[in-house]
Amino acid sequence: MIEASGPRRQPEALPGRLRGAYVFAAVTLTTTAVLLLMMNAGAHVFLSTRNRLNDAVRMSESSAQLSRHLLAERFRRVYPHMGFDDVLGLLAETDAIESRYTSFAQYREAPRTGRFVNIDPGGFRRGAFPDPWPAPKDGLTVFVFGGSTAFGYGVQDADTIASALQAALGPMVPAVPVRVYNFGRCAYFSSLERTIFVKRILEGNVPGIAVFIDGTNEFDVEIRQHWLPYSETLSRMLDQDLETPASLLSRLAARMPGVDLTKKAGRVLAPSWGGPGEGRAARPGGGPTIGKSPGSTSSATARTSVSSPRWEGSSA
Repeated sequence: MIEASGPRRQPEALPGRLRGAYVFAAVTLTTTAVLLLMMNAGAHVFLSTRNRLNDAVRMSESSAQLSRHLLAERFRRVYPHMGFDDVLGLLAETDAIESRYTSFAQYREAPRTGRFVNIDPGGFRRGAFPDPWPAPKDGLTVFVFGGSTAFGYGVQDADTIASALQAALGPMVPAVPVRVYNFGRCAYFSSLERTIFVKRILEGNVPGIAVFIDGTNEFDVEIRQHWLPYSETLSRMLDQDLETPASLLSRLAARMPGVDLTKKAGRVLAPSWGGPGEGRAARPGGGPTIGKSPGSTSSATARTSVSSPRWEGSSA
């Protein structure tokens, strides 16, 4: 059988190429569309969030202005002679007051220097009139004791009760200088005030007049029970719950097995130290006895009977 010769028929490649181009174009367009959608969504979220933030900032600024206006109105009623920024500075200095330990009364306001609040190292708050310390003997000296009201929390030095008292007493006693010292302290009550009053007297600072300003702190159980910040620490120290490094090491060493064994060995071996006849006498029931031997007339034997073996036989 004779096959007809001629050019072989090539497979159709055009449809396959078209299909590949179509797939490529479809994937590209789809990916681009998805990316555009994602970018639009992200831009929408960003722009809407920015707009909300801007609105919130504008509202916050408006609220802040309103709050500042309302606060300024309140400040003007309480501090009519001070500006808004000055009041904020006063409150900031008041909030920055720290406490320090003091004997007997346990705590007091720490010394500080500021524009509105000044506390002398002598333990009193300075007033409108700078008075020296210790108090001079001439003139009229007045000590004011009390709690936070007497100290003047929330007011400047010149507006405390002590400063007002000094301004009032000055014209009444024009012949002598009047000095008023403000020993008011936060949360103090009469017991603590009496303590620092006695301390001032023992120091030689005796006032002509002592003023005690007391009120709610006398009946506030929480202040009396919980406000003394050093009571718990001091009680633990006195009860020996807080150990010093030396006592802690001593207690740990006493619990070591080797130390206890050494003590027991010393108690067992001590009677057998020393040579024959050196302060040892036989007990009636047998066994060595520490102390003065029969017939001995000196107590030196008893003192040397427990001496170390390397000292035995040495001349006195």
